[in-house]
Amino acid sequence: MFILVKFVAVVGCNSFIKAVIKLNMSKQTVSCHIYALEDRLQVRLLHWTI
Repeated sequence: MFILVKFVAVVGCNSFIKAVIKLNMSKQTVSCHIYALEDRLQVRLLHWTI
């Protein structure tokens, strides 16, 4: 799956956890791909909270 698809899922679900469930992927995989996208674009796309 493309990294952008994961980002769109997180934004569309308005929840990181809901997107992970929808994508049927691990939290680690999705977060790594989102971080990679942010790094590549050199911009913060999401406000990460704990």
